Amino acid sequence: MLYTALATTLTLFLTLPISTFAVSYNPWQLSPLNTHSSSGRPGNDPNTTISFTFTDPNTATSSTCSASFLPYNGNQTDFPTDYQKCSTSADPNNYSFAFKIDRFAGIGDFGLTLEHGYRDPAVGTPDFVTAFGSVNVTRSDNFVCEYGGSGVGNCGIVEQGGMPISVPIMELIA
Repeated sequence: MLYTALATTLTLFLTLPISTFAVSYNPWQLSPLNTHSSSGRPGNDPNTTISFTFTDPNTATSSTCSASFLPYNGNQTDFPTDYQKCSTSADPNNYSFAFKIDRFAGIGDFGLTLEHGYRDPAVGTPDFVTAFGSVNVTRSDNFVCEYGGSGVGNCGIVEQGGMPISVPIMELIA
């Protein structure tokens, strides 16, 4: 009985929102972040793509992430709603970077949820931590889009002086 109560309390503590903890974490950064929609002309790749570098300044690690999916047509749900693994980190203490698209209204208006799993001996045993964050990306002075007459479109962070997209860490699970 005591063991069950302790296990329940520990589980609840370890899945609390990050704002509950006294430790502060720097937001993750996405840069460069680029999106592309095809012209739809015969012979061209019909897919929409999104790609970015996902950097966690708290662990000084990063990974490259990307997805390719059929073009948005107003009621589409073909964009990846399940977590997509990013490139594998060579650092054995940083196991996984992943993302999923929560919302997609076009290459200049979408939402992402990101996940980073890593080892942190400070949390005890087991020492594996999974952190989650989310962000809505929309066209702005920093994230600009250009469209051609054929329907082709490209969006990205402004090259000269553009700031990375910040992603607040919302939850940690240890």
